Amino acid sequence: LVENILLRIVKGTGMKGVIGLRPLGGDLIRPLLFSDMQRIIDYVTINRVTFMEDETNSEDDFERNYVRLRIIPELRKINSALNEAVWRFFENINDGYALIHERVEEVLEQIEFADGVFFVEALKLKEVERAVLLEMVREIVSILSSDKYPPSRERVVAFFDLLISSRGGWTVEFREDIKASKIGRYVFFYGGELRFKRIERQSIDSLPFSRELEGWKISLECNEEVPEAMIERLDGAFNSICSGDKLSFPLSLRPMDERDKIIPFGMSRNKKVIDVVTEKGLKGFSSRIMVLENAFGDILWIPGVVTSELCRVCPSSLDSVVFCLERR
Repeated sequence: LVENILLRIVKGTGMKGVIGLRPLGGDLIRPLLFSDMQRIIDYVTINRVTFMEDETNSEDDFERNYVRLRIIPELRKINSALNEAVWRFFENINDGYALIHERVEEVLEQIEFADGVFFVEALKLKEVERAVLLEMVREIVSILSSDKYPPSRERVVAFFDLLISSRGGWTVEFREDIKASKIGRYVFFYGGELRFKRIERQSIDSLPFSRELEGWKISLECNEEVPEAMIERLDGAFNSICSGDKLSFPLSLRPMDERDKIIPFGMSRNKKVIDVVTEKGLKGFSSRIMVLENAFGDILWIPGVVTSELCRVCPSSLDSVVFCLERR
């Protein structure tokens, strides 16, 4: 343990690196981790245990051997109880890391994951304690990396500095093409290019209609009178209503196209859907955004974003349709 910790400290490890070699690690038990060579030799000699020693153990060409043969003897001149001192250091770091790791797990529960991408609102990350945030980034990058190895401290600190800066959008590359990008309101962690799987187009010939979409549910339901509980939840994005006479069938629920346009609720002119999505801080989800259009090609709703002015319910409207996007 002593030589392992010294080597890691010299190479600039963090708390997790210090406690990386543990007495118990999953199915692996290291019963001799805290015994120095002399204790082992004394034991096998007294108990007449036959043993073999690797002849390279006496060569100081290797880093670990150099530390054991050259460095540790010098340190024992300062503290003869070096093993015990390092063990106390290990326990102190382990106790501190346990607290940070517990908070990291709490934060990770708030981060969403889809199609190999972690994403979360930037404002939520800014509320996280610095030490916890840095460790959380290491954890995410380790998960995304093929060798499960964490990024350097320099890269993680660069991420933190950009997160708390006033820059609108940015990208940090960690390792193995693993990146973090702030696009709009969200921060994304991903490998390669940021892209979600496109959702297939679906034709809607009648109501009611519902469709499950990887953790979400889209539903359309015709109502002569909208329930009061629903009215309280109307936000135009996740819960909305539309005049029934605008639903010319067949409807189409399809992926957004960069040429799409919509008249956002409360406005009188068309806007590009991609511009509306960008203004809402959701541009990073462009490949995942869907639109609901009627048979004439009018976009009535961008689920999770905005409803069209065309859907305005007037006193003359005979019935209305409730649009709902909810997490499952």
